[in-house]
Amino acid sequence: MDVSRLLAVIYEVSDEYTEGYQAQLDQVISEYTQARDVPSTDRSNEIETARASLDEFLEASVVNNFVPSKIAILQETGLSAYFGSEGLHRLQEIMDRPGTGPATVVTALEAFKQEIEALDAAITNSVGGLTELNVDHDPLEGEAFEIGIAFPDSVTDNELGKLISQLRLWNIGIRAIYELTGDQRSEVAIRRTSSGSIEFYFLIGLAGADWVTRILERVIGIIERVQNIRRVKGEMESVELPPTAIKEADKKEGEILDSEVKTLVIQLLKESEIKGARKQELRKQLSDAIRLIAKLIDDGGVVEVSAPEQAEESFTPPTSDDGEPLSAEELQSAQDQWQALRKARADDLERIGARGATLAKLPRSAQPILGLPEPSGLDDDDNTKNEG
Repeated sequence: MDVSRLLAVIYEVSDEYTEGYQAQLDQVISEYTQARDVPSTDRSNEIETARASLDEFLEASVVNNFVPSKIAILQETGLSAYFGSEGLHRLQEIMDRPGTGPATVVTALEAFKQEIEALDAAITNSVGGLTELNVDHDPLEGEAFEIGIAFPDSVTDNELGKLISQLRLWNIGIRAIYELTGDQRSEVAIRRTSSGSIEFYFLIGLAGADWVTRILERVIGIIERVQNIRRVKGEMESVELPPTAIKEADKKEGEILDSEVKTLVIQLLKESEIKGARKQELRKQLSDAIRLIAKLIDDGGVVEVSAPEQAEESFTPPTSDDGEPLSAEELQSAQDQWQALRKARADDLERIGARGATLAKLPRSAQPILGLPEPSGLDDDDNTKNEG
């Protein structure tokens, strides 16, 4: 587990608890307590209102949009049982259990809250100890996004040679995306690593992050379509439809990946400013990079993209070319443009951050769905530029 990432998760859930969750939970407990203490008074409306507010808060919880690596940390630390959708589900089970009266609900809710606070105390102690050792989280800053990949044991067999082979392929693929999107990075620098499943994190610009998250969405869509085709095929077999219908379903399933990859490559290359022969050289690398992402996900691995926080900024009035203050109209126009750029940036961060966490919402299968072959390599004979 990456300690820096652990601290980031701890800070986020701790802030959520102290800055709203605790008060929401206290309000629900208060309403049930009054219903328990004064049974002659109907407090169903007050309880319903308090519960609706708590539901809304937990449905909007920051953890519901966590990338897979952060969700794994939540699960390993036990925090997932108290926050976001899972915490909401537990609370609903407590309050909606048939035959449960206000007294029982209050006891269960108070126990739930005590469990959170016990975890919070343990977390506070842990953070204090790490801080004394000069260990802290490393937030994303500036314009950079972060790509995370995690290789399960089934991909590397815990063998260094296989890991190096995988990293070599990823290096070529990501560098191709760098070049195609105009990213100024010439090398894929590892930002951090983690153990468990073997995890690597590195930086990428906005355009590259947008491409990778669109690839993620497309790959997940492919897996879901194949699952649906297999479900329909199973229904066909159960009602003994003609073999020709089942063969047609098999054919459609086999064509999905090639068709979707080809379409996506065409779409993405239209957005690249790279021209001429180099663009054609990079076409195959991009196609193979998409297949590499698809295979890792299909084999149980993780690909995620994290967005940075938008920096706190205030509008600084510009001056005219001659150094004179702008007129009121010019100043308002400049401020409107600045606000529009800020909003566009915020929209980019939200959109890419949400897509970067898409894999967390895909039910994982114990066995590969696509069953893709091992990659033969992303490099061609003349790709020395991309191999350094």
